[in-house]
Amino acid sequence: MRSGPKVLPLVGAGSLLLAHLLTAAAFRRRLEAMIARLEHASVAKQATPPVPAIIQSFARRAVCENPVPNTVWLSQRGEMRANLRDPWRPLPRNR
Repeated sequence: MRSGPKVLPLVGAGSLLLAHLLTAAAFRRRLEAMIARLEHASVAKQATPPVPAIIQSFARRAVCENPVPNTVWLSQRGEMRANLRDPWRPLPRNR
């Protein structure tokens, strides 16, 4: 009966080691299968999503077909106040 308590921790440690090894082997098999699928995937099979019009416009200008102007004129109108009790004041800005 005295050998029972000494063997129990060894059995527990052995079962944990076995579970770890089995899990690591399963993980490695799945990882290798995913890598193999990625290596053999055809680029033509992958569907590319449509590019938004604003991105197409930017891409066209980026290759110098229609260069972006160096200078633009911006006009803004707004109102502001210094604190909650002050009246609103016009804030014209031209840049």
